Amino acid sequence: MKKALYVFAAFTLIVLTLPPGITWSAQKGTIVFCQSISDDWKPLNEIRKSETNSVSWIAYAEKPFDTQQLSYSIYKKVGSEKEKLLKRGVLQVRPTWDTVGMQNMVLPEDGELILTINTDNGKSICTGTIIVTKKTINEVLPERIEAQGTTLETIFNTYKPKSNK
Repeated sequence: MKKALYVFAAFTLIVLTLPPGITWSAQKGTIVFCQSISDDWKPLNEIRKSETNSVSWIAYAEKPFDTQQLSYSIYKKVGSEKEKLLKRGVLQVRPTWDTVGMQNMVLPEDGELILTINTDNGKSICTGTIIVTKKTINEVLPERIEAQGTTLETIFNTYKPKSNK
């Protein structure tokens, strides 16, 4: 009984001493890699490692983007402290969006890859890491990359209970 009380007290102390900016939610400010994205903006079959270089991802920002354009960069981890830029591109978004994602993005190489999303002035919004074990698909460059996005309000209003009037 005493051990459980000590564990509870230690846990409470840790929670109470966290700095104000730290939260338990890992969703905001991160990129989640997955096999697909559901209609209600949830990652389907979240992955950290992929046997193909075609993956889907969702980036969750801490606040609305407040811009019409974001940039993304894909880096490959080389050694323990170096990163090599593989690709950079632009995503057209809406200023009110706080979530953006892409279905079946073809990553340029295999290895440990880092995807970053930045504002047009270079401020980092989200970062995510994935390990790609095989490059199975060669990239076909589209004329324009289509990004998808939404807000939490839109998702809520889509699925909120209907009132009986």
